[in-house]
Amino acid sequence: MKTPPAPNGRKRKVLIVDDHPLLRDGLAKVINQQPDLAVCGEAPDARTGLAAAAKLRPDVVIADLT
Repeated sequence: MKTPPAPNGRKRKVLIVDDHPLLRDGLAKVINQQPDLAVCGEAPDARTGLAAAAKLRPDVVIADLT
């Protein structure tokens, strides 16, 4: 499924929240290869993720909260 284009042709900002650094790194590489997406930040836990979301204002958050 293709992501609809972002307004004004800008890339959609993605924040990744997961406690596994290798998973965050792998997801970031895959996301950054997409022409319409860019990782704007990463966080290892929910608390840090919420602070990052408030600061970075991503369009999408991918979170693994167990």
